[in-house]
Amino acid sequence: MPELPRVKLGRLEVSRLLIGGNPFSGISHQHPGLDQELLDYYTTENIKKALARAQQSGINAFVARADRHFLRVLRECHQEGRISMHWVAQTVPELADFRNGLAAALSCPYRPAAIYFHGGLADSLWQEKKLLQLQEFLQMIKDTGVLCGLAAHLPETIEEAESQDWPVDFYLTCFYNPAGRGKKGLTVLTGSAGEYFDEKDPFRMAQAIQAVKKPCLAYKVLAAGRKSVTPGLLKEAFRFAYASIKPGDAVVVGVFQKYRDQIAEDVSLVREILSS
Repeated sequence: MPELPRVKLGRLEVSRLLIGGNPFSGISHQHPGLDQELLDYYTTENIKKALARAQQSGINAFVARADRHFLRVLRECHQEGRISMHWVAQTVPELADFRNGLAAALSCPYRPAAIYFHGGLADSLWQEKKLLQLQEFLQMIKDTGVLCGLAAHLPETIEEAESQDWPVDFYLTCFYNPAGRGKKGLTVLTGSAGEYFDEKDPFRMAQAIQAVKKPCLAYKVLAAGRKSVTPGLLKEAFRFAYASIKPGDAVVVGVFQKYRDQIAEDVSLVREILSS
């Protein structure tokens, strides 16, 4: 199958659709029951099948946590040699020492092409005005020689980084601030774990994406799966996402392959939208 259109993250070329890794790690951002179902379905073998399916469909990169579980999966991918996609690695906030987390990611034989700083932690450091500490973490990533990214749920974090020219090659820009920081009340897309998906959020993040010069990978464009329940919602969400980002940007979506081939659905829609 032909490859999807690509964009450049620094020296790296990635397809305009990337696979997100949260479902592989049992993170639904919906409810604990779905978290457990994801964990049960996404065995190592099924993760490898999903990555292979994405690669066959023209996707050449995936975003996933550099935690112990996923490092083991990627070690198997390296040994088998079936997957040749670019890995955009997320730092793991639960590890006590940031340096150890970086070292673990870089020691994996399936080496990351890029590493980005965790969005929720970046937002917290921005809110606490610990900007020097955040810049130090980013510089540590940059010093490893791989591309350095910064994720955020808050557009203000991205805008701060851009205005101060932090050592960042690209941004990961969340369409929603699911933690509901600073918000009151519930919305129609509210999750059951205290995560609020406010429909005003994507418009505000789109403003930040359009304003920054560096490339962006937009994520949670489907509101953590809430907008994939019907074909109409799914198509409109993808249309809005690509209309809201720059021509040099891309979109990241997680998939749950248990009930239907979401990878094929997503790739087909993206091809249609980008061709028009």
